[in-house]
Amino acid sequence: MLNSPCPPSQDRQSPTPKGLARVVVSVMLRCNDCSRPVAARWPRCRWCHAVQHRPYGTAVAILDAWLDTLRNFGASLSFPLFGAALALYLNDHPLPAVLLGLYAGLLLASHLLLPCFTLAWHVAQGLWGVGVLASLAFFPLGFAEVAVFAATPVLVAAAMWRWRRPLLARLAGETPTRKEPPLRPNRWGGCEVCGDSNARVVAPVWCASMLVVTTRWTGTFHRLCSHHALLRALPATLCSALVGWWGIPWGMIWTPLALYQNVVEGGVEEELDGGAERDAQDPLHGRWESYLPPMAIAVGLVAVPFTLAALMSQLGH
Repeated sequence: MLNSPCPPSQDRQSPTPKGLARVVVSVMLRCNDCSRPVAARWPRCRWCHAVQHRPYGTAVAILDAWLDTLRNFGASLSFPLFGAALALYLNDHPLPAVLLGLYAGLLLASHLLLPCFTLAWHVAQGLWGVGVLASLAFFPLGFAEVAVFAATPVLVAAAMWRWRRPLLARLAGETPTRKEPPLRPNRWGGCEVCGDSNARVVAPVWCASMLVVTTRWTGTFHRLCSHHALLRALPATLCSALVGWWGIPWGMIWTPLALYQNVVEGGVEEELDGGAERDAQDPLHGRWESYLPPMAIAVGLVAVPFTLAALMSQLGH
């Protein structure tokens, strides 16, 4: 008697994705529990809710901050592009309006997904290259106009190409080489420069602002006397005095405080307790990279469009 065909198995895996879905899934990681596609930055699997046990430290947090910065800048810049497309449409330029609107939509979608997916990174990088080529359309107006519109995509594309390896490795789930944190100087002893016994462990305070975003961070700690602490804090003092005021409202508040701490006190003193526990909970505490993502929103949403408009008005357009 011939054996009857075996019934279909109830545990058969789901069908293989096709088309674009197959490309997206192929560049993602796999959950250790359910083997479904996950992203490196997901703390939990979206399907089985298993915790993704991957090491996280200052090096990984810095990479995540740069990925969030690229996401915020590209996504924020897409909204002024949508406004420009609407203006073109209202001025009876339907074809350029549609093309610019499509470009802005792809720019928004790719940058929103950029911190999680390698494919979104490559799409975003290609879109910035398209932006460089599109700026050549202004060549009949003059070389200056081409330079104005090509500056932003050229800079972003160059930055993405320069830092592609560590950031793509982060998206692929690889852990960067752990760097030992710099040793804090001993609180007891003389000045590191002149040997004066009246020395303190201090670090300069930096402050920078951009429209509605104000950031401040501390530099490297050194054991210094009052005179050399003032000299070591001089670059931070000049930077804060030049670019610290241009934020509403905190620029007007934090800049005088930073200047007072640098000029009068030589910086801020090292905390005695709680520093290690705080750094473990927040690896970017006190680091300038933690302020990049919010500043990128202000730059992409306001600073770049207004700068382009001001430059074009100076050029007579």
